[in-house]
Amino acid sequence: MRPSGASRTRDHIEHMLKAIERVHDYTESVTLETFQASPMMCDAVARNLNIIGEAARRVKLSDAAFMTAHPEIPWLQMEAMGERVTHDYFNITAKTIWATVQCDLPALERDLRSLKSS
Repeated sequence: MRPSGASRTRDHIEHMLKAIERVHDYTESVTLETFQASPMMCDAVARNLNIIGEAARRVKLSDAAFMTAHPEIPWLQMEAMGERVTHDYFNITAKTIWATVQCDLPALERDLRSLKSS
């Protein structure tokens, strides 16, 4: 028997948090310049942004009520960023990825952790 949408939502949130942790591990001691100079690091971070976006998409598809109940989480923006790094990869820059990591992921992590504890 497959888990219900609601029970899978917790799994998806955990996947997002693990991806954020990996991004943090990869980038915590580097500068933008170092990040830009490392295609492997850029690719690794982009992959994890894709995981976050895909998990957000799955919440939207399987548990829309949960998504609606938590408008503080940027579900659609996460999905869009995941799509961007996957399908628009030639037009997304390391600087854009870096800005997402620095500006958006800390608040997202905090908000996801608050969901997990509720």
